[in-house]
Amino acid sequence: MSKKIVIATVILTLLAFVFTACSAGAPDMYLSDITGHENHYVQFFPSNTASCSEEGSLGYYYCHHCNQYLSPLAPFEKITKSQAVIEKIPHDFQDNICKRCGFDCTLGLSFLPTADESGYVVSGDKNLLSSSLVIPQSYQGKPVVEIAEKGFANCTSLEDILVPDSVIKIGKFAFEGCNPKSITLPFVGESEEENRFLGYIFGAEFLHSADTKIPTSLRIINLGDKCKVIPRASFRGCANLLSLNLNKVEKIEIGAFSGCVSLEEIVVSSIENWLAINHASPIPSPFSLFIEGEEIKNVKVEDGAEVKAFAFANCISVETLVLSKNIKIFDASALENSGIISITFEGSQSEFATKTDLSKIKIPLFFGEE
Repeated sequence: MSKKIVIATVILTLLAFVFTACSAGAPDMYLSDITGHENHYVQFFPSNTASCSEEGSLGYYYCHHCNQYLSPLAPFEKITKSQAVIEKIPHDFQDNICKRCGFDCTLGLSFLPTADESGYVVSGDKNLLSSSLVIPQSYQGKPVVEIAEKGFANCTSLEDILVPDSVIKIGKFAFEGCNPKSITLPFVGESEEENRFLGYIFGAEFLHSADTKIPTSLRIINLGDKCKVIPRASFRGCANLLSLNLNKVEKIEIGAFSGCVSLEEIVVSSIENWLAINHASPIPSPFSLFIEGEEIKNVKVEDGAEVKAFAFANCISVETLVLSKNIKIFDASALENSGIISITFEGSQSEFATKTDLSKIKIPLFFGEE
C-alpha cells in the first residue's frame, strides 16, 4: 500500500471519528451543504411544544459553527431566535414546588441566615444541581437576599440561571466556571451600586478582564423588573449574546453593549417603554425589536412621547413610523443605520419642523396636514 493511500485512509478514519463524536446523541447533526454554511455542523430541530424544562421549536436548523438559526425551508436564510425557538413555560411555584412539573427549586441549595437574620444567603452543591437553577424568592418565610461568594462556582451542569428580584447582592465570582445558555438577573454585576459589570459574577476582578470570563455559551440575558439602568460597558465580553430582554430598563449608559457583536434581538415590554429609554450610544449590531414574541415592524408614536437619540439606530425590524402631531421631539439620530423606510407625521410639515431638524432626515416623509 502506498504512503499516500495510508495517509488518506488515516485522514478519512479521523474524519469519521470526529463526525461520529459530534453526532453522538444528535443523529440529526450533519456536515452542511447549505450555501454560506458549507462543511459546518448543522442540526435540525423539528417542531415541538415547550415545557417548564425544555424549550419548544417552530422547526429550524442551527449552525453550530456560526451560532445561527436558519429557516427550515430553502434557501435556509438566517432567522432570529424568536422565529425559531418557543421559550420555556414559566414554572408555577407554590411553596417552591412547581405545580406544573413538580420541580423543587430548593434541591441542591443551601440557605444560611444573614447577619441580622432578616433573610437568607444561598449557595449550591454542584453534585446535586440539575441544568436549571431557579433561586427562590423566599425560604421558610424570609426573603432570599444574597448569593454567597463563589456560591455556584464550577456548577458546570447549569444551563439556565434565574436570580429573583429579592436578591440585592450577588457575591464575588458567584458563577465562576459556569457555562449557562441563559441567565435572568435583577441587576447587572454585584449589586445596583457595586461592580456593575456582568463579568464580575463570572470571575472577572476588573472590567478589562471581563472578555476572558464571560461564558462563550451565554446566548440569552433577561433583566428583572427592578433593573432600571444598564451601566457603562456592563456587557463587555458578551460576544455570543443573541437575545436581551430589557423589561423595564429606563437608561442605557454609553458603551453598555461594547463587544456584543452577535446581539440580534432585543425584547421590550412595550413600545412606550422602549421610547422612554435614554440611549447614550447606539446598539452596536443590527437587531430586531420584539414584544411578547412578535417582531415589531410598524410603530405608532403617541401624543406626548419622544423619539430620543439612537432610539432605532441599527434596528432593522422596524420599517415604518407614524408620529402623532403632538409628539414632543424627534431626534434624527434615531434613524442611524435603521431599517425604517418611511415616516408619517400626522400634522403639517411646518409643525414637524419645530420638533426635529428636517435636513437630517433622508428617508421619505409624509404629512397628514398640508
